[in-house]
Amino acid sequence: MAIGDPVEIQKLDDDNELSTYMKTHALKINKTRSSEFFEVGGEQVYAYITFFVRWHKLLSPIEFNMPDFRLLWHNQMFDIVGYDDYMEQHRIIELHCRSIRGGEYG
Repeated sequence: MAIGDPVEIQKLDDDNELSTYMKTHALKINKTRSSEFFEVGGEQVYAYITFFVRWHKLLSPIEFNMPDFRLLWHNQMFDIVGYDDYMEQHRIIELHCRSIRGGEYG
């Protein structure tokens, strides 16, 4: 997929409002899978995408507070569902994300 695409990480504040936390560029973006299942009243479709970004100290709080953060890419909002700093090397972080249904932004 895309290399060098800008991504924006947003954080929920105390009023449950999203605001820009940081902006960076993805070193690599990989669509890992998609899932589809049915709920009462509708179909749910999610895309799972892994964003590889260069480590920055502002990324560290995401590891233990993933529900407070979202990722915005191509006007699509994603929940961050996984964080991987391989062997705590602080080089490249994998942010595993799931698309939010109806998550188009702006």
